[in-house]
Amino acid sequence: MTRTKRSPAGDALTGLILDLFRANGLLLTAGDRLVASLGLTSARWQILGAIVDAERPEPVAWLARNLGANRQNVQRIVNDLERDGLVVFETTRIIAGRSSWCSPTRAGRSTMPPAACRSRGSMACRMDCR
Repeated sequence: MTRTKRSPAGDALTGLILDLFRANGLLLTAGDRLVASLGLTSARWQILGAIVDAERPEPVAWLARNLGANRQNVQRIVNDLERDGLVVFETTRIIAGRSSWCSPTRAGRSTMPPAACRSRGSMACRMDCR
């Protein structure tokens, strides 16, 4: 197999992209460790955070678009969050047909402050979370 010759700029860009992939993997692993005791993963934490931060219930397709994620993956995670009692689906009639809109439950809302405090790591924030 022959290797395509790249320019120095191409090598630098490839190196940067690979470093970003590694950093992303490390960030996801650290996030998983931070929120594991809350019953979350990094992916669940990200999606639950988007649902909690939304000004009103949103359909999964909107959540996925806003997060730059695949709708089917977001749907699977939202289904898991519903099963765990962290979100509810509100079926609403809209112009294009029927769509399930996600909103957080009280348990879902109360999960986010401890998760946020863990990510900040400051002593003052830890004290606020108790």
